[in-house]
Amino acid sequence: SYILVCSIGYFIRVIITSLVYGQFFDDNTTKEDFLKIIRNICIVWVLICIFYAIRIRLEYQVIPRFLSFIRKKLFRNYIVMNETNFNDSNITDDVNNILELTRNLREIFLWLCESLIPVIIIMVVVNLYFFKYPVVGCINIVCNIINSILSYFSYEQLIEVANIRMEKYII
Repeated sequence: SYILVCSIGYFIRVIITSLVYGQFFDDNTTKEDFLKIIRNICIVWVLICIFYAIRIRLEYQVIPRFLSFIRKKLFRNYIVMNETNFNDSNITDDVNNILELTRNLREIFLWLCESLIPVIIIMVVVNLYFFKYPVVGCINIVCNIINSILSYFSYEQLIEVANIRMEKYII
């Protein structure tokens, strides 16, 4: 349900908002049309706020369970591993590393649910929409596949370039 709410909220923010704001640029807009556009904008923003509130409420339920599950697994495995293979490592550092790992996993989980999965769903819907025009649909699918393949095989270089750019602007 969390992924569904995130996907619907993302769809409203990206697609519906641009459609509603795009109505301002219609050529023959009368005063009554203008009032309908303002009403539609208000409806869209109310929907965005409702889905945001639902998403936050679900997030407060899902994320602690997620972190608890991951931490229990990691700590259990850590204890089992060190029962027989005791070493003189600093337990505080190990615990801090486990906590840091789970915080990073939380961020990755949120990014997947709030951004990546909704983007993939919207891309599939847009690709299916363009199949009304078979040539455009095929070109769109091929370009998305090529883009995905390039991203997959060059993600390390993309991350490195982004890190270099961030360091350049931070310093």
